[in-house]
Amino acid sequence: MAVVPVVLYHAGIAGFSGGFVGVDVFFVISGFLITGILLKDIEQKRFSIVEFYKRRIRRILPALLIVLALTTVAAWIFLPPSNLEAYGNSMGFVTLFASNFWFRKAVDYFAVSSEVQPLLHTWSLAVEEQFYIFYPILLYFLAKTRVKLAWVLLGIGAASLVLAIALLPYAPSAVFYLLPTRAWELIVGGLLACGVVPRSERIAGPIGAMGATLIVLSVVFYDSATPFPGLAAIPPCLGAAMLIWSGSGPTYRVLASAPFVRVGQASYSYYLWHFPIFAFADYLVGGHFSPAVGLALSALSLLLAFATLYLIENPVRKSKARAAYIVPLATVVAFGLVGFALARSGGAPERLDARSAMYVATAGDEMRHHSECMTNTSVVADACLLGDKQAQPHVLLWGDSHAMVAATPLEAQAKQLNASFLFAADADCPSGIGFSISDTTQPGLTRTTAYRYCKTYNDRMLALALNDPRITTVVFAARWTNWRIGEAGNPVETPVDIRLEDANGIAPSEKDNAKIWEAGFRRLLDRLHKAGKKIFIVGPLPEPPFNVPQRFYVSQFGFVATPSTIPLSDYTERNRRILAFFKTLPDVSFLWPASKLCSNESCALGDKQGLYYFDQDHLSVRGSLKTTAIYLPVFQKTP
Repeated sequence: MAVVPVVLYHAGIAGFSGGFVGVDVFFVISGFLITGILLKDIEQKRFSIVEFYKRRIRRILPALLIVLALTTVAAWIFLPPSNLEAYGNSMGFVTLFASNFWFRKAVDYFAVSSEVQPLLHTWSLAVEEQFYIFYPILLYFLAKTRVKLAWVLLGIGAASLVLAIALLPYAPSAVFYLLPTRAWELIVGGLLACGVVPRSERIAGPIGAMGATLIVLSVVFYDSATPFPGLAAIPPCLGAAMLIWSGSGPTYRVLASAPFVRVGQASYSYYLWHFPIFAFADYLVGGHFSPAVGLALSALSLLLAFATLYLIENPVRKSKARAAYIVPLATVVAFGLVGFALARSGGAPERLDARSAMYVATAGDEMRHHSECMTNTSVVADACLLGDKQAQPHVLLWGDSHAMVAATPLEAQAKQLNASFLFAADADCPSGIGFSISDTTQPGLTRTTAYRYCKTYNDRMLALALNDPRITTVVFAARWTNWRIGEAGNPVETPVDIRLEDANGIAPSEKDNAKIWEAGFRRLLDRLHKAGKKIFIVGPLPEPPFNVPQRFYVSQFGFVATPSTIPLSDYTERNRRILAFFKTLPDVSFLWPASKLCSNESCALGDKQGLYYFDQDHLSVRGSLKTTAIYLPVFQKTP
């Protein structure tokens, strides 16, 4: 009930969209089992903190080390330097049982779809082990007065839950990954082991069935958009507690049958193996694998789990030899040193041949554009002056990260003409006035700097355009076709639910964003027209349905082919709605990057000298410079 939902969730199997709650079920089970063991040791006067940690070492490290060893070999073979560097750091933190801290901060705006984190699942092991640093000592000093122990645990658990609920809207990543907001889940199991809820055989069967139902409903109806943990974590945790408490009944007997018990016994290794296998499979096919492949990989993970259970876990756990804990402890220290050494080496770039190095270099083109002029994690105070710094700017470039890309060829054109322009962007902010991005949905994203700053950014850019007498021309560049008009993002991206908000309230659905944005963009154009400004709009870019440098890099391993072009029809279909909207805008000139990137039937992904994209939708420096000529009209003076 804990591990299978997690595995099938990561496998992308329909009906398991909330399978991540299996981790919460596991926390309750862990709290119940460990508390029971500790209380028994304390009652029998054989409690020893040293012996407790010896048992933990024999239980946790052997299987983990085997998985780390093989995962590290795969990482060395397959991962480019930036990913291997991140992997090295994550492995170092795993060996310290602190990987939850690493993964909490290992997020990048441009790398969400291309980042491979084979050890991401170890965050839950870190939370569990951090809990067991202080928990045995607490039980030891309080266990002799059972009522006091129960009340203390209840108080700590209640405080942890309240903290999770209160902080979730503001710091969802911290609530998800860190112990203070997860401790209550382990304490739920601990309270059960303390016997705070007297058992009744008469209602045990129905309670067990209700508990299993709560878990199943959470697995089926939750998804990645569910605000979690916090209140939403209560049903699966309560369900786990009810199921454990029941101890009998039809549901309990089914779960106590041999097939379920065998999977349960291998659940730790199953959990360890499945995620690296899935992560590398996803990476090596350059996108998401199919559900059928997911099932096959789930079965492979289970076979490896059973092999690990019988060949490694059980023998080491049952061994009384000193080597059973000394060797794993020494090995985990060595693995930590290896991990941090990989990180310090920058991911060992010397492994790469020239072609691979070119792909890797292109993936870093975000920083070769003028990213310093775009608000992402911190606000850009003033617009950048680009082009010929000795020339007076009469052009203002306005938009999101696609405007950052457009700034590169616009600057190349400006320098050819001894001209300059002002530029500031805000990541993923739609241009327009009279609206903002609501933080009621996807709070982990919409409460970050770029999204919270969006309305202020648009207002500041309008003030700059209207109040700076030098500015006669405004150029808008953006990723026009996206959530802002109620359409899905690129297939390689994780879906998001982001809503716009205006004076009439929040968009009832993502599809209703279009009305709010179109009205706000029209208002903006009207203000600029009345001020006598000339307006250019840079049309949408062709978007490959995969991360281009990643696809070219992994195609070398033979798991996926790489097309050199994408159909022009994909571009026209994807942008059908925005292109129709553009036709309704009066007194606007358009600049079309696609005219330089596409032929009559296809759009190129690169040439012999390099790739045209640094991810799935942003042009590389080389790709953007291919479009330089389209920006000539921006600097031509109107007769």
